[in-house]
Amino acid sequence: MWRPEEAEDALDQCLARLQRGEPAEACLVAYPHLAAELAPLLAVARRLLLAAACPHDPAPALARIRARFLQRIGED
Repeated sequence: MWRPEEAEDALDQCLARLQRGEPAEACLVAYPHLAAELAPLLAVARRLLLAAACPHDPAPALARIRARFLQRIGED
């Protein structure tokens, strides 16, 4: 049986490893007895890290919205 403090420490270690670019699977290998609990948390963390790394430029979306708007008002 694992202790909550152990799970917290494992999660902290795994998050640090993910931030360094290591795969989640490598983290889970280090904590096989916590893998079932850590896997979904690491999946979410990985998605958040990927989302944060992608700069979002709203200009293309705004241009498409503007074009659709102008097209619609021209149809009336």
